[in-house]
Amino acid sequence: MIRLVGVEMTEEGRAWLIGQPLHVLPTGPEDRWSRLPAVAFLPPDAGLPPQRLQDQLLAQGLAVWTPEARAAGCLAAFGAAEATARGSAVGLWRAAGSATRVPENPAASLRQRAGQPERVLARAGRFALVEGRIESLGKSRQTRYLNFGRSWASDFTVTFSSSLEGQLVAAGLDPARLTGAVVRVRGVVQTRDGPHIEVTDVAQIERAE
Repeated sequence: MIRLVGVEMTEEGRAWLIGQPLHVLPTGPEDRWSRLPAVAFLPPDAGLPPQRLQDQLLAQGLAVWTPEARAAGCLAAFGAAEATARGSAVGLWRAAGSATRVPENPAASLRQRAGQPERVLARAGRFALVEGRIESLGKSRQTRYLNFGRSWASDFTVTFSSSLEGQLVAAGLDPARLTGAVVRVRGVVQTRDGPHIEVTDVAQIERAE
């Protein structure tokens, strides 16, 4: 069993992979679930070089990239492939008018809206890409909060350590200036007074405007 590094697939992407022949390049030892982390390639076609599977999935909107250390050298390419799908509105980026296409089962959707916290909560314990407008900022001595609603007990929230603040400023994401900004956050959804994602890497958050 392999695990594709640097991406999280949609259900549609998993279905597309059934029956596909692959060349597999392991990138490390098996994890605790006996999965081998790997980069995979589709076989050459008509004299063309092999195509990296992760790029193909991302470009078709069948996956989103994840800020994973094992894939650090590929993240720029993965980000460009995902942007291609987003610009073409394919796969999970398909939309009805200007509204995000909402699947029947919220737990099955990688892409979520911050303004629908009950749907985000359905992804608890799983990876999600959440988009929304930051309503307010909060802080404690060691933690910073990006609030996407007025109810801290139920609305979606992003948290990060105060030690990460300088890196965010350097990346053009000064928390003090993010109120009203539309952002895209990726990570594992946790439950703590409503759904939230903890940002530990600046790559997890980006402007979505």
